[in-house]
Amino acid sequence: MLCMSALCVPTSASAEPGEGIRSDSLKLNLGLGLGTQLNTNPFFQNNSRTQLALSGRVTPRISLSTVNSDFFKLKLDWDAGWQQYFTDDAALAAQSGFSTTLTALAAINTKGAFSLTLDEALTRTNEPTNSPTTATFNRLNNRVGGTIGIHPGGQVFQFFAGYHWGKFTYNEAIADLNKDEHELRGRFVWRFFPKSTAHVTADYRIIQYEQAERQLGGSSSLTNNNSAPLRLLAGVDTLILSNLSLALAGGYGWSFYEAGPDTAEFLFNGDLRLLFGAGSRFIGLSYNRGFSDSLLGNFQLDNRVGLNTGWSIMDDKLSLGAGLEVDWRGYRLPETGGANVNGGIVNLPTEINDFLVFGKANVSYAFAPWLRLAANYRLNINNADTVNVVELTRGDAVIAGRDYFQNVVDLSLNVQY
Repeated sequence: MLCMSALCVPTSASAEPGEGIRSDSLKLNLGLGLGTQLNTNPFFQNNSRTQLALSGRVTPRISLSTVNSDFFKLKLDWDAGWQQYFTDDAALAAQSGFSTTLTALAAINTKGAFSLTLDEALTRTNEPTNSPTTATFNRLNNRVGGTIGIHPGGQVFQFFAGYHWGKFTYNEAIADLNKDEHELRGRFVWRFFPKSTAHVTADYRIIQYEQAERQLGGSSSLTNNNSAPLRLLAGVDTLILSNLSLALAGGYGWSFYEAGPDTAEFLFNGDLRLLFGAGSRFIGLSYNRGFSDSLLGNFQLDNRVGLNTGWSIMDDKLSLGAGLEVDWRGYRLPETGGANVNGGIVNLPTEINDFLVFGKANVSYAFAPWLRLAANYRLNINNADTVNVVELTRGDAVIAGRDYFQNVVDLSLNVQY
């Protein structure tokens, strides 16, 4: 109903390339992306089994948003893409597929004393498996909910309370990972200076799997543990100097599982950013420590350090960016006592640790408001300290290593009306 009421308005449509089709209250943008990708390790294999993968993709886009409206705001974004691998290899060719993203947001009276925001995010992915096979991983994730805001005192003090429901659905190959997530979130914000705020956040979730176990292959399985994580954080966002910003938040989190191990962890988010000009050029240093529900075990604990920079020059026609992040990630698994797989006993460890490195670099140039050419590079590295071992009568045998080294290069041409 919100979308229909926004669409039913008198129109005096006008359009300039790149600026969209406009009426008195709405703007519609149509776009198309054409791209090609080179991936040195599409199946995340160890270094001895990597292969090159060349693919192309087509991605149409639609965006609809309100204009000149302070009381009611609407924004809809949708894109759908097909990725096609150019190869004679059957396993790699089977990874070709469809992905799409739809986001919607409707906000009422965000500048008033009381506000309501409704939002939805729907994503369908097409991902290669972690071994060369004609199967693919498809995720259909839908997150929908709303937030009520109270803004007394000219928005010096603000209170937010919201609920979101998430449905995470997978294709048949990994359907035993399907789950629901219920999130209750509260947030208090105090603006004590024009560009400085203090905030307190409470986030409680209930995570429920549809199946009691997930299959690991053969007769082996791992318990799907329902959980109830609670996170409490307090922090501040401020300008230390006119060109130096700081965002800090710290707190504690707990998560309780039907079968151990539970977790209680210190949480921290920090971001220090040096700004140049109007903020379109920056150098940033960040550190994040937090835990989340894991598909590999009960939960994963991440300690991530990042260094990023972004530059927009030549009247924002030329954009440059680069970044490097390092993540010390630990997974915690329940005790299994071993599982029978193809006549052997798989010893699954209760702790698995990864050392991940993520690098990125990007450059794009806008030849016109409606035409932009972009090149992106991504580096993904994992150094794991754990492998799975099968105890056979003739001796131990490693069955799964988790190290990988991956380079991804993207070239894309984006047109927008």
